[in-house]
Amino acid sequence: HGTHRKSGSPPPPPFPSSCFIFLTLFWLRHYPTIGFLSCIFKIHPQVCSRILKRTTVALAKTLRNEIKWPSDDELEGLQYTTFQNHGFAQCVCVVDGTEIRISRPANKDIQTKTWSGKKKQNSLNTMIITKLNGEIIYYSPLRVGAHDLSHWKELNLRSWFIGKPYGIMGDGGFTFNGKKDTQKINGYKPHKRPKGGVLNDDQKYWNTKISEVRVVVENAIRVIKTFKILSGVFRHWRYGRGEIKGDDILAICVTLANRRIKQTPLRSDDWAASDWHVAFEDLTDEGPHQTGETSSDVEFEHQ
Repeated sequence: HGTHRKSGSPPPPPFPSSCFIFLTLFWLRHYPTIGFLSCIFKIHPQVCSRILKRTTVALAKTLRNEIKWPSDDELEGLQYTTFQNHGFAQCVCVVDGTEIRISRPANKDIQTKTWSGKKKQNSLNTMIITKLNGEIIYYSPLRVGAHDLSHWKELNLRSWFIGKPYGIMGDGGFTFNGKKDTQKINGYKPHKRPKGGVLNDDQKYWNTKISEVRVVVENAIRVIKTFKILSGVFRHWRYGRGEIKGDDILAICVTLANRRIKQTPLRSDDWAASDWHVAFEDLTDEGPHQTGETSSDVEFEHQ
């Protein structure tokens, strides 16, 4: 008591290291500033930054390999379930990209690279693939540039579905089968309205049913972004040179969100797409639908 530290380094934290995880998760969930966080926990800002850096590295290393791509047998077993509407029986997963907004970089070249014309903001992109019950089975590292199709091609995710009986679904920003692709995959996406034209009834029906199935990936992204560090402005990105790595933060948040989804699936096992309800009503109806034919009996081609 009464002695002074010779070095200028801050004093050790006033609480045990077992509380480091709580501090880090609190920071990821609410994303306060380091100054505000240091006031709450009554520790020096430098010590606070050091704890966040070391704990995020340790957590990411532990959680990074928890989300794995399923085996072919498992994916084939997800075909022909009540999760698919008529025409999508082979679809087993849904893909979508999401933007993580970042602070405006000072470097003009980096500003241009990270600028998103869609959202009118500087952002990074990550690709998410989920099963039809919302469980996350793949996420990509953060990418500079936010165009979904270019990211899809860069990751070469299409090769995972070549020669496979199961397929994937996405929004209108994806092209699963190009004109020059000799090997086609089972890819489903909405019809785009032609310039100056309108969609016919079958195309509108297709888009409605595909949206009903595809929305599950949007719900999964919503769960991921309950962590404010990903839903707000990510202030700690410094073009890969920041003390706290963005990919480490992404690995922690996505894995913890996936644990939550597994405990409470976005779609329960007894959930059924609307076409199944229509088919059941036709089978039990003794009225005019004696043939059992509905609008869901229209055949569509893979997009």
